[in-house]
Amino acid sequence: MFHIFRTIKFALQNVYRNIWLTIMTVTILVLALFSVSIVISLNSVSEQLLTSVKQKVDISIAVLPDSTEDQAKSLVDRLQNLPEVKSATYVSSDEALEEFRIQHKDDADIQETLGLLEENPLPARIIISSNEIESFPSILSYLNQDENQKIVSTDTTEVEQAQIVIERLSSLSNQIQKIALGVTIIFIVISFLVVFNTIRIAIYTHKEEIGIMKLVGASNWFIRTPFLIEGMLYAFFATVITIAILAPVLGFLAPHLNDTFFASYNIDISQFFEAHLLSLIIYQFIGAAVLNMASASFAISRYLKV
Repeated sequence: MFHIFRTIKFALQNVYRNIWLTIMTVTILVLALFSVSIVISLNSVSEQLLTSVKQKVDISIAVLPDSTEDQAKSLVDRLQNLPEVKSATYVSSDEALEEFRIQHKDDADIQETLGLLEENPLPARIIISSNEIESFPSILSYLNQDENQKIVSTDTTEVEQAQIVIERLSSLSNQIQKIALGVTIIFIVISFLVVFNTIRIAIYTHKEEIGIMKLVGASNWFIRTPFLIEGMLYAFFATVITIAILAPVLGFLAPHLNDTFFASYNIDISQFFEAHLLSLIIYQFIGAAVLNMASASFAISRYLKV
């Protein structure tokens, strides 16, 4: 334990004696961790958004004027027995008109036009939700059967539009993943080089001390370990500072993003960050520590001759 405490003390001395070099190294690591965290968070949110969109997709099928309510409700019962269907609901023409009136309650022109109507122009409809967007072609195939075509009009426009939205979101998610990989590789290389040079300079700075330690019988392990601990300290400082910056930034942006982009999808950025905070801290520290120790080990093996 005494030797461990002494190696930690020497590592802290190295950090303190080269304070400006330490600040520069930690700053680069903070920029790397912050950028990678933002990109990875965006990737996770895009995946959540894509899942949410898939779960919220439904289609509205118009009931033909010649069909009776009993026929429509019988079709609803048959649809609910299909494994692909999550739910099926019958909405009468009066209910459809009332929903339309409520949705446009702030539009005076529409309300005035509705007041002039002598009969309800909106047809009854069946609203169908599926377990996944890929199930809709099978559902539409069922609705296109002869007995069902006498009851409803199968318009595929809504499904096609939903599929276009999901394809675009999938493409965006794939692009974000590629960007995340590219940004991660770039900052790994930069951080590796920065820590490598920092440890190299520290070795040169303490060259005489290392020689004296060797003369008085210090082991190779005792001489090398402070530089490895120094790399871990850089990772620790960078992780703490990154979280300290990331938390208020996301706290400020979250309400605006939730109200503008994610209001309809039950996605809360701040809650997502809080739920993954511990794992984010652990992964950031482990990633930075492993990278720094690998860089320090490479510098030690090349420049520290003991």
